[in-house]
Amino acid sequence: MDLTGILLVSIIFTYIFGILVRKSKYRRTSLAVGIIFLIGMLGVYKYYDFAMSFIPDRYFSSYRTLDLPIPPGISFFIFSSVSYLIDIYRQKGKLKPGLIDTALYISFFPKLIMGPITLFSNFYDQISNRVITLEKVRNGLVRFCYGFALKVIIADPLGAVVNEIFTQVEFGITTSTAWTGVLLYSLQIYFDFLGYSVMAIGIALCFGFELGKNFNYPYISTSITEFWRRWHISLSTWFRDYLYIPLGGNRRGNVYVNVMIVFLATGIWHGASWTFIVWGIIHGICNIFEKYMSDKPIYQKTPVILKWLVTTFIIGIGWLLFRSPTFSFFIDYMAIMFGQKDSISTEMSTSFFMTSKIMFTTLIAIVLSFPVIPLIKERFGSIYKNADVVNTAVQNIFALAMLIIGVLYMVNSTYSPFIYFQF
Repeated sequence: MDLTGILLVSIIFTYIFGILVRKSKYRRTSLAVGIIFLIGMLGVYKYYDFAMSFIPDRYFSSYRTLDLPIPPGISFFIFSSVSYLIDIYRQKGKLKPGLIDTALYISFFPKLIMGPITLFSNFYDQISNRVITLEKVRNGLVRFCYGFALKVIIADPLGAVVNEIFTQVEFGITTSTAWTGVLLYSLQIYFDFLGYSVMAIGIALCFGFELGKNFNYPYISTSITEFWRRWHISLSTWFRDYLYIPLGGNRRGNVYVNVMIVFLATGIWHGASWTFIVWGIIHGICNIFEKYMSDKPIYQKTPVILKWLVTTFIIGIGWLLFRSPTFSFFIDYMAIMFGQKDSISTEMSTSFFMTSKIMFTTLIAIVLSFPVIPLIKERFGSIYKNADVVNTAVQNIFALAMLIIGVLYMVNSTYSPFIYFQF
């Protein structure tokens, strides 16, 4: 079944079970069956083959693998469907969406493939109450241009170099090149996903919908806990509202177990691979450690710059897991980074990959990873009385320039899909 078929099944099933959850005598049972079906559908397409690899060959010999293509964005719209059912259950009949409302929420095209994962209760209020104004459309188009530029001007060129470095690993790269690869991929994945999110938010705004902010300068974080308040905010919110709090959150049960379950689920959500699972476990362990140490004097007195350096290192190692095709590749790459693995043949030095254009792009990406633009806007607004008028004009001109430059970049480059399409 292709994406359209799965999407239609998801919409119809979610709508029917939404009615049962709202009106049936067995509301909780209907909710449980609905969630199990939706997560089961996600599991068949995304995790079946991986799960079967743990079962001996003598069992299920006829169904070892299904080799089903993973529909783009299935993790996103399935989570939207789960949010739909849970929010209806919690609202106890206050939310009464029709079939069109349900279809619009699940298949709303700006957020369909890569989010942001908007909670149904937030989206439903806007279906009938949204207002489309010329200013919203202008603002939406400006955001779209910005997001487009982040993708094709920053993420894609860096991604091309990352691909070259990671392809060259088996032939030999230097230690500095290995570290450069991690740095560039950290910037690529951020601006790739940020670019899409900003584009999605911009398009939605043109239709009168306000989707939640998905990123808030995650690379300035001084802890992994803070990082998850700033990175993929919509996913963090989903897991907080629909998994962490129901498990007991900070109030019931073992808070450390609850945290680990959430991050293990986060890793599995990203993909059926040991690299994603280990990535989730690492982030879970770091969150647990930070919760445990938060009130300890030694942790409170640790310099902020040291906390930032450690956090940035952990984030980078996590992205290396993301980018590694296998766990053994990750181990080999780590060995190169720390000078513990000799090259097989000729080592490719950093200067071979870092052209002047890439170095300039990297510098721009690093600067934009920090809240420089909000600071400039704040200073600019305090100096000029007509700052709003000037700011609007500057935004429009700059957005048009970014769109034109972005199109030129795109024409002269190869096809480069968004990283999170695979999820």
